[in-house]
Amino acid sequence: MTAQLVFEIIDGNEFGTFAIGESSGVIKTATLVDRELKEKTLLKIRIKSDAELISAICLAEVMISDVNDMEPKISNDEIITVKEDAPIKEIIALVNAVDGDKGENSRIKYRLVDDVNGYFSVNEETGAIYLQKPLKESQSKLFHLTVVAEDSGSPSLASNFTFRLEVEDVNDHTPLFDLEKYDLSIDENSKVNSKIFWLRATDEDSGENGRIEYKITAGDNNTFGIFPDGHLFLKMAVDRE
Repeated sequence: MTAQLVFEIIDGNEFGTFAIGESSGVIKTATLVDRELKEKTLLKIRIKSDAELISAICLAEVMISDVNDMEPKISNDEIITVKEDAPIKEIIALVNAVDGDKGENSRIKYRLVDDVNGYFSVNEETGAIYLQKPLKESQSKLFHLTVVAEDSGSPSLASNFTFRLEVEDVNDHTPLFDLEKYDLSIDENSKVNSKIFWLRATDEDSGENGRIEYKITAGDNNTFGIFPDGHLFLKMAVDRE
């Protein structure tokens, strides 16, 4: 009578992922496998004869082939800040995306959902976002850039991410008065600290860069003063004579 061989996994199968045919020696999956959790498993298998008390040990290395089942994920901060005088072709952000798959399934390409009037572009391979046109040409101080990260699997998987791009003002405008010269007159019985005229100026910058403060730099600043909002006032009584 021919002796029968008995196969048994004795080590390397801690999670019960694999099973082996007791008489056939065929290794099968016993549960779902996930390459991203464990790509390689080394099984220790004992083969023994049911007729004699002899056995042998062998090792079986099981490699899990990748399937494109993970989409790229972008992990950047949402907000990008760019100065309004940033030079053309400057890299303003680098898209950081990862894909848990392997090989071509993890190779990522990038694209913009729209070109935002041609102000920005993204490098397909590196994910670098470039400035294409001077931001001073735009009236907008806020852009929303949606970047798509797509892997090279078949079929491919993709995800998108929207950046909030804020244009930061640069202090490049000089405050300008409404007029270059003012001719004023007041009554000699005007009260001390009374406002006598409002000097107004504008600045096309924004935020702190556009906030204007007024001061008298020359002239009779003993008699006259100016409030921070541009109102001239009388500091002392005047006498026309």
